Amino acid sequence: MEQATASDDIVPVDIPSELGVDEIGPNRYIGKKPLRKPDARNRGVYGGSLCAQAILVAMKSSPPGFRPHSLHSYFVKSVDEDTPVVWEVQEISNGRNFVNRMISAIQYDKLVYTANISLTLKNSKSGSKEEEFSFQTPRDENFEKFKSDNLHIYEANPNLYIYL
Repeated sequence: MEQATASDDIVPVDIPSELGVDEIGPNRYIGKKPLRKPDARNRGVYGGSLCAQAILVAMKSSPPGFRPHSLHSYFVKSVDEDTPVVWEVQEISNGRNFVNRMISAIQYDKLVYTANISLTLKNSKSGSKEEEFSFQTPRDENFEKFKSDNLHIYEANPNLYIYL
């Protein structure tokens, strides 16, 4: 019997359409779509999606070239998957090398999530071409060994799988 791999279950996702935001006013944004729950049994949407949209809003509200380097967030209430989240931005500071934003997620006129995000030019690559933002994952022998020794954990809950 052939063992299924995690890559067999990967469904391509169009990130800009799923997690993108539109500007609806000065320092106000709305998600292009409602965010989704990772599973029907969950109370609210996936918290990582809220963090991703908050970072995107912070970047859109900052001057070009600024990239996030610090995020502090609070999940205030569960977020409903039926309505897109409205984002409000408060510009805390605008410097030459750093900008700070306080991002509030609103749903049904109630605060559901808040994040303080600091962005910097110092750690950003500068150049004429705009480069896409990407996350880096650790690559070392210990992590690979942990992943292979604990594959049964990932098979039981595919949400735990880390794609490298």
